[in-house]
Amino acid sequence: MPLSTVSADLAFRQLKDNPFSNWPERGTSLDRFSNIAAPDFKTITKFEAGEKIFTIGSCFARNVEDKLEALGFTIPTKSFSIDPGLWNGKASTLLNNYVSPGIAKQIRWAFGEGEPFSVERNCVELTKGKWQDLDVAGNLRPQPKDVILGIRESINAVYRQLAGTKNIVLTLGLVEAWWDNATRTYVNLAPPKRIIRQDPNRFELHVLSVDDVYSSLEELIGLLDRICAPDYRMIVTVSPVPMTATFTTHDVALANSYSKSVLRVAAEMVCSRYPQLGYFPSFESFMLTRKDSAYIADQVHPTEEAVRANVQRMTAAYTGVGGQDPINEAQIRLKDGDREGAAELLRSAIEIDPKDISARVKLARILFDDGHDKEAIIELLSTAEAEESAEALTFRARVLHRAGHAERSLESAKRAVALKPAYKAGILALANRYVDAGDFENAETMLDDLYRRSRTSDWKAKALVGRARIHEAKADYNEAIKVLDMADSFDRSPEIAAVRKRLARSI
Repeated sequence: MPLSTVSADLAFRQLKDNPFSNWPERGTSLDRFSNIAAPDFKTITKFEAGEKIFTIGSCFARNVEDKLEALGFTIPTKSFSIDPGLWNGKASTLLNNYVSPGIAKQIRWAFGEGEPFSVERNCVELTKGKWQDLDVAGNLRPQPKDVILGIRESINAVYRQLAGTKNIVLTLGLVEAWWDNATRTYVNLAPPKRIIRQDPNRFELHVLSVDDVYSSLEELIGLLDRICAPDYRMIVTVSPVPMTATFTTHDVALANSYSKSVLRVAAEMVCSRYPQLGYFPSFESFMLTRKDSAYIADQVHPTEEAVRANVQRMTAAYTGVGGQDPINEAQIRLKDGDREGAAELLRSAIEIDPKDISARVKLARILFDDGHDKEAIIELLSTAEAEESAEALTFRARVLHRAGHAERSLESAKRAVALKPAYKAGILALANRYVDAGDFENAETMLDDLYRRSRTSDWKAKALVGRARIHEAKADYNEAIKVLDMADSFDRSPEIAAVRKRLARSI
């Protein structure tokens, strides 16, 4: 049956009255797709100051909750915590739900409905007496039963806060889902290979259809209708983050296209049929934004600017607080050469939200490049939020190094890598600090790690330049030149030329 039916007269009136019914000409003031694309959307509610907002789903939900918390809203998922010895990352990421059929199960456990959670039934035993809960994101190390049950109860406590909630944000992530034949349910993570070898018939991969996703969303809505406030509203989004890899035989690009298409169609179907639901076009924004502006070099992780712009648009529309993202506007000013204007926008953003670490890092970079006082920049990046940001810590390490604080610089770089081990800029910064300290063994380890992790030629070149710096520090200039020649084959960057120039003076 059709998704909607309108008369011919109404259809033509909608075409005429809708200011967004046509594509705008590129470069005009009406072009809503220049820079970070901003498709129009309709809001279904307004968040009242201090209200509780529950965020469910994949990683975009985590971006939204951070912004909403900064604006003073109560975010239940931010109350979740875990022993740092078990997980040293951001705690709420463990609440990520990647496949829609697995969400209702988590809510039922929290409210004591249906089959209760059992370690023996719902988890896998990886080593004697140690288990893994495949419904907790993050691939936590196997733990004893009491630890597993403690984590599960902490998660249940978060979900129980859905009771009486008026506002929900749901982000849909993937359609490649793992089915557990033992429990007849979907799990949140791929089962470990060891378990598949032990019991090859327990798990199987399901590539979900539109009907599968739609049915799971209807099941979820039925639960929320009973648990949440009678007038609750839910904003549905499709995660703009592409799948990292596919378990199918398709090119990951084709598998991802299918996945997002299915999720987008299912989202449109439920939003059109349930008036308490509304759609936010984060996925469309990323798809219509230039690739290098939407995603970093690995083509999987979104750029900070694109995430911020989308979260800012969404929160501004639903809260009435803030308009255009100041960081996005600052980026435009920078491209136009207005560095002071960009800096002023960022100062205003920090004044409004002192916890806005992204604005602090952007401002710090401008001030550093323009030769401002390094101690003031260090202070700008010395906040509680900075201690939890790998980007802030990495840049602070650079400024500390230039300011002559070698030990503090090394510690800042170490903290950045400990916080985010896969952050390539952090790995490179720590390697450079080890070189400065004469610790060549640790520097080589970090650079080897960086080279292995790098899928793009520019980062491979950076790793090789780091190795050239080690040879330079050892006065092995000929070997340093050989390594730079290898780096040139990946990326002819000004950085390579600068090291060559320095070597030329030393030989």
